[in-house]
Amino acid sequence: MAARRKTKSHGAKPRQDAPVALITGGGTGIGAATARLLASHGWRVALNYRASREEAEATAAACRKLGADAIARWRLTSVRQVRRCFRAAVRAVF
Repeated sequence: MAARRKTKSHGAKPRQDAPVALITGGGTGIGAATARLLASHGWRVALNYRASREEAEATAAACRKLGADAIARWRLTSVRQVRRCFRAAVRAVF
């Protein structure tokens, strides 16, 4: 059985070596829930959206309240934007 990660305490300083998740549709529904869950376990999250900017920004704010690094940056409507988004997430630009 694999060891479980400890849940990060609220308000703790984010770790720079924490895993990073790029979550598509991070502003609503399953994407937002996934972002909050990963943030509560210490992950850094990068959210993108197509039409729900305010919701994505609210989700990022909720993740930061859980002590995680989080951004909502990309409105993806073209292949070029998707490529730029992935490059930035791989570099963990926060």
